[in-house]
Amino acid sequence: MSTKSTISRGEEYHLYQEVFDSKNVYLELSNTNYFRAEQGVVCIRLTPDLLTQIAIKWQENKDLFDKKDFDFCLQTELFQKLAEKRKQALSEMGD
Repeated sequence: MSTKSTISRGEEYHLYQEVFDSKNVYLELSNTNYFRAEQGVVCIRLTPDLLTQIAIKWQENKDLFDKKDFDFCLQTELFQKLAEKRKQALSEMGD
């Protein structure tokens, strides 16, 4: 039996809360082509589109999270703007 309580799931990610951990949220990523871990630091490469998708789904489903001692406000518009700027820059580079 799984102890994961899904908040949101996509093809490349799973955002969830562990049943016995009400203070944290976990993000599991698949198909990442870059991962680095050092003492106290984890670095993962995400596309802006994937980050935007995760942020939007978090905004839509964050009420599923048991928010004891947790206050989080994510500005999804900022992520959408960044993703659009990146797409535009890539488009201009291709011209």
